[in-house]
Amino acid sequence: MDKLPIVLVLAGGKGSRLRKLVSDRPKVLADINGKPYIKYLMEWLHKQGALQVHLSLGHLAEQVIEWLQQAKLSGLDISWHVETQSRGTGGAIVDAINDLEKRGNLTELLVCNGDTFVDFDLSEFVQKSKCCGGMLTTKVPNASRFGAVSKSGDLLSSFKEKQVLEMAGEINAGWYFLEKTHLESLKNRDIFSFEREYLMDPLRPPIKCVNEGYNFLDFGTPESYLQAQFIFKE
Repeated sequence: MDKLPIVLVLAGGKGSRLRKLVSDRPKVLADINGKPYIKYLMEWLHKQGALQVHLSLGHLAEQVIEWLQQAKLSGLDISWHVETQSRGTGGAIVDAINDLEKRGNLTELLVCNGDTFVDFDLSEFVQKSKCCGGMLTTKVPNASRFGAVSKSGDLLSSFKEKQVLEMAGEINAGWYFLEKTHLESLKNRDIFSFEREYLMDPLRPPIKCVNEGYNFLDFGTPESYLQAQFIFKE
C-alpha cells in the first residue's frame, strides 16, 4: 500500500449551531460517550493507515493543543496551525497548504471536516481519486438538509439547492483528495468558503465524485450530536 497523503482536519469553526449543548469547547472536543470526538477520529485515521495529520485550529485552539500534547496517539505524526483570523474553510485550507509547504514538498493533500464522521476505505478513496482529485460522497435517506450532488459522468458539476421536501440523494461527505493542480489553484485565493465558492467554481480543476461513504453523521446540530452518542456506542 502506498503511503497516504497528509490528512488536514478542519477544526477551527465556532460551532454556533451546537452552542446550546457544547459551549465550553470546540466541536472537535465535543464529548461523545465519555471521549472527545477527536479521539475517535485519530483512532480511525490510524487504523486506516494515515501517518501524518495536520489540524487547522481557530476557536478555542488552546484546548485542542493541550489535548494533543497530553494524548498518547502512537503511530501518528501530528502538527497544527492556528488561524490568526477567520478566513472560511477555504482560507483555512490555504493557510495549511502554505504551512505544510514550508516543512517539505507538498504535492497532494487529504482534507476532512472536523465535525462530520463517515466510514470508508481511505486508501481506496485516494486511488480512485488519483486521476484528477476527488470528493467523497455518500447516499442518505434525506438529502434535503444538505443539498444533493449534481454530476457530469462521475465529475462534480454543482450542488442542488436544499429542498423543503425530504428526498433520498447523494451528498458531499466532507472528505477531499487534492492534487497539485488543486493546491496551486487554491493558493491564489483569500477569504472564502471551500464548499460554496471553490467547489462551485466552473474554472477550478475537475473533481471526481467517489461514492464510497456510509454511516455518515454531521454532528454540528443538537439533534445529530445526540444521535452521535448512540452511533459511536454501537
